[in-house]
Amino acid sequence: MCVSLFPAHFSDTIVGAFEGADGRRYLAYQNTAANLAAGAAKTTPGAATTGKPARRGTRRAAGSGNWSFEQTVTPKASGKTVQATTGNAMILPIPDAVGNIELIDTTSCPNFLKDIRSALTPRTRGTRRGSFGGADSAKSVRIIEFDVYTIVIAKSAKDLAKVIKSGAIREDRRPALNDEIFKAYARWYPNWAIAVCCFNNTDAQRAKPLLFSYEPTKQEDKSVLFVPTLDAHDGKAPDLSARVEVDHTVFVATPDMSDAHGMTVFYSDPAIEPGVAEVLPRKVMGKVIAGSYRNGDIVFKCSALKAGVVHGLRALPPGAAKSDVKEFI
Repeated sequence: MCVSLFPAHFSDTIVGAFEGADGRRYLAYQNTAANLAAGAAKTTPGAATTGKPARRGTRRAAGSGNWSFEQTVTPKASGKTVQATTGNAMILPIPDAVGNIELIDTTSCPNFLKDIRSALTPRTRGTRRGSFGGADSAKSVRIIEFDVYTIVIAKSAKDLAKVIKSGAIREDRRPALNDEIFKAYARWYPNWAIAVCCFNNTDAQRAKPLLFSYEPTKQEDKSVLFVPTLDAHDGKAPDLSARVEVDHTVFVATPDMSDAHGMTVFYSDPAIEPGVAEVLPRKVMGKVIAGSYRNGDIVFKCSALKAGVVHGLRALPPGAAKSDVKEFI
């Protein structure tokens, strides 16, 4: 349940959006992914595939124009590449300026999305944010290393193409250009930032959760929470008229949700960084959805969530042609 630049297999997806007490929005995403692109690299067991995000103000490589590069050096690998590499990437649109988006380091809470899913699944259950990024708002491209991903955050398809051609992405994760998808996203999400999460593991691997912090400055209707669920895994631009098979967990939360609404989350990680723990939702609402749905994202009215109503509209991207067909989850 996402869009990939080239063929890939995704499963066990958990995705959600929530508003923090600080007024910022948070987008959380995790899945198990395998790169199916022809020529994708295989590494021997024990190969290092992780990198640590760069903290604000730390080592940066020289950039071109208004690009800001954050820890773009290639981490050392203990494995051996056995064939030519072809990277892949999944795409997440974010309705904010590139420089205002923060990537929260979830290293101390790798299970927080599993815990949220557990809270939504019927069963018996007994000061400072740790964030990375924050370049000034004029920046058009940022690159952040995190876990199995090299994440490129850009404000246009043109900028994405330039950074791929530049060689700034580590070689084993660098995808080829896919103009069809880049141009489609430029039309469908005008002025939004696009996070391109580059990876290259051919064996299915569970990545650490992605947690982006942002403000909905590019979102026309700021009274709704946006959850990216547009679907296409074949390397082609998503078919907005198609019905797709979904099997994933979707959750949402707002700080003014009544204690009477939502499910309490019991976080299982023993030592979550205090700054990260502050922003994780105490209660969530949502559901596990499966079956055939029209392709699209999901939006929730914050006012409905406050009243305890989980009513998500399966919506086309804001820049796509209007449709009178409505479907809810």
